[in-house]
Amino acid sequence: MFANIYRQHSERTANLKQKQEKTRKEFLNSSDQFTRHVIDRLNDDVAECYVNEKKIDTATKQLTNQSTVLVKQSQAWIQLIDQFTTAVKELGDVENWSKIIEKECLTITSALTNVHKDLTIQ
Repeated sequence: MFANIYRQHSERTANLKQKQEKTRKEFLNSSDQFTRHVIDRLNDDVAECYVNEKKIDTATKQLTNQSTVLVKQSQAWIQLIDQFTTAVKELGDVENWSKIIEKECLTITSALTNVHKDLTIQ
């Protein structure tokens, strides 16, 4: 009788151990699959971030190059405008100088005319 009870107990214990081992293996397999799925999903996100980072780097380099070109063009335009402004000022100076010369010539002509009149009157 005790032997029979002991045998039944041993069989139940062995069955429980087998079920527990089977459940443990299923859990490990399931957790392994879950972990792989999560890692794959994270890797996809990381790969997408990496691709986006490369695109941003490329765009940044292009923008930097374009900005450099724009700065050089702006500096060239500023130099041209400065040269143009200087030329306009010089033209203004020439015009002013020519008006002064014209007035002086008129003054000299008037003085010579007066001298000539004075000489002819005497």
